[in-house]
Amino acid sequence: MADIAGALLGIGGLTSTLLVPSLWRMRRRTQQLNDDNAIVELYRPDKPDIDICFVHGLGGDRIQTWKWAAQGSEETNVWPADFLPQDAQADHVAVRILSYGYKSIAPTPEYLAQRTLYRHSQQLLSALAEARKDCPRRPLIFVGYSLGGVVIKSALIFSSQAKGPDHLTISVSTTGIVFLGTPHAGSMSRGERYTWQKTLANIIEQTKTGNPSLAKHLDRQSLSLQNRLQPFKALSDNISIVSYYEGKPTPVAGMIVPKPVNRRQPYGDRVDIIDADHANMCRFNSRDNRDYRKVRDEILSLCHEASKRAQENWERHATSKEEEMDSKRFMERIRSEEAEEQTLIDVDQDDFRFQADIPSRNPRFIGRVEEIDLLREELLEECPLPCPSTCAVVNLYGPRGIGKSEIAREFAYANRDKFSSIFWIPATSRHSIEQGLVNIARVLRRQPDSPSSITALRILADSSSDVELDENQLRSTISAVMEWFQSRENPKWLVVFDNLELAPDDSDIAKLIPNTTCVHGHCIITSREPVEWDFVTKHRIGPFSPDESISLLRASTGFSEFNERDLNDLSSALKYIPIALSTAASYISSTRITLQEYIRRLKLTSNAEKGNPPASLKHGLTKVEDVLRNTINNVPTSDKLQHNLSLRIFQVCCVLKMESVCLSIFLSSSFRHSCPGDSMAAIRDLGQHSLVALTEDGRYIVAQGIVLECGLRVFTDDQRRFASQLACESTLSVANSLQEVRDYKAVDNSFAESDIAAVMSRCHSFIKAYSPSSYEWAIDLDIMGRICEKQGRIRDAIVFYDLQVNRNKGTNSALRNTKMRLAMARRISGDNIRAEVLCEELANVDVGASSESTASILQDQFPSDETDIEALRLLKKIAHEESNSEEELDLSKQIAAIQEQRFGIMHLSTLEAVQELAKNLVEVGFYDEAEANIRRVLLSYENTAGASYVKTTESFEILASIRLKQGKYDDAEELFNRALCNHMARLGREHPTTQKCWSQLGQVYDMQGRYDHASKVYEKCLVILNATLGADHPDVLRIRGHKATNSALQNMHEEAEKDLRDILDRTEAYEDMDHDNVKRRTALQLVELLRQDPRADNEEWLEKRVHDLEVQYDLDLHRRIGWIY
Repeated sequence: MADIAGALLGIGGLTSTLLVPSLWRMRRRTQQLNDDNAIVELYRPDKPDIDICFVHGLGGDRIQTWKWAAQGSEETNVWPADFLPQDAQADHVAVRILSYGYKSIAPTPEYLAQRTLYRHSQQLLSALAEARKDCPRRPLIFVGYSLGGVVIKSALIFSSQAKGPDHLTISVSTTGIVFLGTPHAGSMSRGERYTWQKTLANIIEQTKTGNPSLAKHLDRQSLSLQNRLQPFKALSDNISIVSYYEGKPTPVAGMIVPKPVNRRQPYGDRVDIIDADHANMCRFNSRDNRDYRKVRDEILSLCHEASKRAQENWERHATSKEEEMDSKRFMERIRSEEAEEQTLIDVDQDDFRFQADIPSRNPRFIGRVEEIDLLREELLEECPLPCPSTCAVVNLYGPRGIGKSEIAREFAYANRDKFSSIFWIPATSRHSIEQGLVNIARVLRRQPDSPSSITALRILADSSSDVELDENQLRSTISAVMEWFQSRENPKWLVVFDNLELAPDDSDIAKLIPNTTCVHGHCIITSREPVEWDFVTKHRIGPFSPDESISLLRASTGFSEFNERDLNDLSSALKYIPIALSTAASYISSTRITLQEYIRRLKLTSNAEKGNPPASLKHGLTKVEDVLRNTINNVPTSDKLQHNLSLRIFQVCCVLKMESVCLSIFLSSSFRHSCPGDSMAAIRDLGQHSLVALTEDGRYIVAQGIVLECGLRVFTDDQRRFASQLACESTLSVANSLQEVRDYKAVDNSFAESDIAAVMSRCHSFIKAYSPSSYEWAIDLDIMGRICEKQGRIRDAIVFYDLQVNRNKGTNSALRNTKMRLAMARRISGDNIRAEVLCEELANVDVGASSESTASILQDQFPSDETDIEALRLLKKIAHEESNSEEELDLSKQIAAIQEQRFGIMHLSTLEAVQELAKNLVEVGFYDEAEANIRRVLLSYENTAGASYVKTTESFEILASIRLKQGKYDDAEELFNRALCNHMARLGREHPTTQKCWSQLGQVYDMQGRYDHASKVYEKCLVILNATLGADHPDVLRIRGHKATNSALQNMHEEAEKDLRDILDRTEAYEDMDHDNVKRRTALQLVELLRQDPRADNEEWLEKRVHDLEVQYDLDLHRRIGWIY
């Protein structure tokens, strides 16, 4: 009996053991009837290692959502409680299973956006924090159905931004999410926004909750939902995500959340279909159900990788917190009394010396004593502090060949011991300037270990060292070089921007010129026209004096027997222009022609250019033609091949009509293939007959204009046609060779490229004159256009691009690229209308298009090239210039959407585009949307590159400025401190970038009522920036405006008014956009200050003061301050 009783007790114990979980679950399900808005435990093992939390959707329930019930039967199951625990145990995974419930109705769009996203997300965080208070670091996996997935995303965003550790641990511990029918707002395009809105409306209609007309009013609120979820894209990089979509349509409504058709999935690549409609895809009839097994396997897979991923997340979080604490400790040390008393530190410039390549010194440089002394006085003499902003940049301007570059070169060599580094940048186009700045970065990276190289490498750390840079890498590299120029540890550099050519719409090139005071360094700009920038001191360079001209001719020809009268006559005939004198000297010394004969030919050329010559002159020209014809026919006859080669070279010189042609054309592989032989011997033969001559440096073939003009008349049309083809093909051959040398040997060929572009600018007239047969020549019109564009020959580039587009030959991608370059060239030339037409065609956009049409466009494949992005960027730039902020913002969103679709949510190009979008949103006052986007960018940079990355620092500053505008002053202070710490570590305390960030922190102090602290910050910033940027720099004037506001807040109205009026007086001398913005802002500050005057109660007095400001500073204030009328 005892054995039987024991057996029965054993069976009973076993039975009770089996029944306890079932009874426990029944009690839990009964409990939920009384408390439907909290977390319920569906299963708990003895020692759980992982938490899984289920979150239902709109109109759902924490139990019923997951419950399957057979029709006509009482058979039911709740698979998270009935199936999953058994499968987890079988797979040796100890999981605790939770289910969160919330009141999920949506009577209005606002309720959906605010309650569903905000309130329930916060409640989920609080509930999870309470449930996990004893195990906050335990890995956490979510399963979200429909809009429950949106609640999960929102909760994780709030968690990542939480100050307290209870909520913060949720996002760090989350290792995986399974989305069931959750709509993902993949991008920010209008098409995606429309799809997102439509999906939300379908879900709401299916749940039968709230207002039936809710879907009609979802546009603005659904956009708000989508914008607030942007930061999740950054968080998703640390979370394994699986997305399931419905495989069957719902009756009447059809597919609610279908699988995306775009090439790139919003989150991860683990995407699958469940063979059910939207309403039934979250419940399964048995453990053997195929869809259940798929979901189960993914959940268990997430469980197996959870521990490792959680550890990585916590290590990353610890590193971030340590960096944050380091920032706080660093800032506390900086603010100590000792740091506050720190003064400017003088740096030994010999410790910061670089050797950079500049053009060779001219051993026969003549004269120009006055000009050299002027440069020495402007750039090398000490000036009192604060320096004027025009003391560091000198513009030498004058006509071509006047000797501007020679003066700059001689000054650089003569004073090279006065500078720590000297750089020479060909500035014929924006591209050449950018390439020059990139070359400086490469030079800095190659320097041996020294204080200078350490400084340079620290600043250039986050810029790219690649040979070919994309647009983002180019911007970051140039920005880093500019910061190096402004470094306090880099005090004496000289940069020469040679032969600057400004197109009508190239005003933003000024941003590529280091704009500092002489405390840091100096710039020399040479140009044909004066550079009308306010920070530049201009000096016109004139011709040689008669004595300088004669000295140059004697030195260059080497002939002392020429009498001074003949030399003076030649100098006068050549207008004392240095390049003309040098060319004449080379021709005379090479051909041994008499000085009198050269002057005679020169006069014939001059008279012929004036129009129809008189009969006596015609006779002279005919005589020259006869002489040329005889000479050409008698060029070395002993060797027929040599005769033909000499003839071809002379024919090419004649059709080009250039008095100096670069020799490399006749040494190119293309020319040698068409005209084999010894080109140099042929050129010497031509020289012996006084047809052409080589310059002293051996780079150019020179000829007199009258010889070329008459020679052209001698040749037949077939000869001219062949010579034109030779010129085009040989010129392109040289250009391709130069590109290959630059690519593989990193050689700066800017001077040679400029020469080739000059020849190439003559070629498009041949191509048009001999079309359509010229289209069969061995030429590439697109490359020829690019070469001209790089050298600033925009109009020539437009002609080449137009020819290529009209020719309509090549792949579709190549043709699109040519059209894009044509649009950009037209925009630079000022033809915005035709540029916009091309861009809209390439981008396939219509700013006024409906959301539905945009949605259909979005489903198409993107072009394989990136012309659509380039086109949108150009349209955005045009919109910015036209102050069309609405269109500019719309284009920013399209750019970000395409980048995200093409490269993914974490790609650098995508993040750059989203960051730019955030800036545009701030400009138009959409602070909440801007905050969501910049937080996404900030989280991404912190996760991938770390908190000290340059772009991370920039994101800190943008977010801080947004929080300041939102009135969140404590947050703004913390973020500015993080940015400030990074700036000081990378750039140094006294760098202008650091000081500008510090001044923004002063604004926070003002808003917090810490006026004394803010005043000290402004004063210290102004002391340093006056020395480094100059008293008239826009950034200095802005900070002075902040200081004036600070004075007014402390009731020092007279001092504030005095400062504001001084700022206005200083802006009067400048006409650029930055100073205009400062002037308008300052005037409005002054009006606001006047309103606080007791006399402002008299409206006539106030109106008169405002009117006086308008007249004195040419402003329209009445339109901006409607309170007057």
